[in-house]
Amino acid sequence: MPTRPAWKRPWVVVVLVAAIAAAWWWSTRGAAPVARGGGPVPVVVETVALRDVPTLARSIGTVTPLAHVSVRPQVDGVLAAVYFKEGEMVTAGQRLAKIDDRTLVARLAQARAERASGEAQLVAAQAELTRMSSLASQDLVAAQALDDAKARAGQLSAAVAASEAAVVAGEVALSYAQIKSPISGRVGLRKRDAGNVVRAGVDELVAVTQLAPISVMFALPQSYLAQVARLRDGAGAAAIVVAYDQDGLAPLATGSLTVVDNAVDAATGTIAMRATFDNADGALWPGQFVTISLQTAPGAGVVAIAAKAVRQGAQGPFVFRVIDGKAAQTPITVAHEDGAVAVIASGLEAGDVIIVDGHSRVKPGSPVRVAEGAAAAAKPDTAKDAK
Repeated sequence: MPTRPAWKRPWVVVVLVAAIAAAWWWSTRGAAPVARGGGPVPVVVETVALRDVPTLARSIGTVTPLAHVSVRPQVDGVLAAVYFKEGEMVTAGQRLAKIDDRTLVARLAQARAERASGEAQLVAAQAELTRMSSLASQDLVAAQALDDAKARAGQLSAAVAASEAAVVAGEVALSYAQIKSPISGRVGLRKRDAGNVVRAGVDELVAVTQLAPISVMFALPQSYLAQVARLRDGAGAAAIVVAYDQDGLAPLATGSLTVVDNAVDAATGTIAMRATFDNADGALWPGQFVTISLQTAPGAGVVAIAAKAVRQGAQGPFVFRVIDGKAAQTPITVAHEDGAVAVIASGLEAGDVIIVDGHSRVKPGSPVRVAEGAAAAAKPDTAKDAK
């Protein structure tokens, strides 16, 4: 009968299981005191100070040109020439295209000839009227002849006036053959090429868009109406508006609030506004979506802290204050938050030390210590922030 291997014998298995269990028990027993008896939690702190943090309202806006014109011919004809290049900047009054004007020139010449003919007849009629008046004063002609001479002179005077109007109309029509830009701006894509027959008021040749200055249309909840009204009435701070990229990170341009709509949109509960920007560098483009930041109040000497210090609990926002080396949970009221800064309405005072980073390991009453390299954050910049 073959002999069993040693590791298959029952007493050996029992000894191995007991040894493994003992090792596990000693390892957990030895680790527990370490967890219970750990040192202070390293944290990053900040000393609360009074700062000048303006009150800002944010919204999404659309860049809208102050002027956008669709250039269309005002007379029918063949498009003889196009003088602009797509995408170039043009000035008001610059020639963009020309319509074949030979027919218009002929009509104007005809109107001028008719005017000259009428003027010549009027001169003769007025001379006749002068003679008839002289003879009538000597009773050498009948009164009827004098009346006829007056009527003839009046008729020809009216005809000359009509001819003059026809000449002016012809000159205006001829000027329409030279298509000029009504505003300064950038031209878009060409819609018609030279050689095409175009119709007055129907066929678009190109669109011209004003880029500088330019505006941004946006809307804010009606709760901001009182603050905005103070800005528009001049009773508050200057209505400064900053346009950021769509993500709200990179500033693009700084402008001012210029128009507030005269009614609240009942469907959305918002009020539309327009901000104007110089846009000398062309950072804003028509149709572009931007993030708008409107300064509604200067916010001088307010309690402001790093936004990441604010925690959310079941009872509302709170921060951890450091008191005698321990963390104390302190409820706060946040007036508003803008990016990395939170303005505190109540719960904190200048000089309080709060935890900015390291919250995950902190509980109320936990001992804490300022982490290496974070001591500078605990001291306010008295020259800049403290008041």
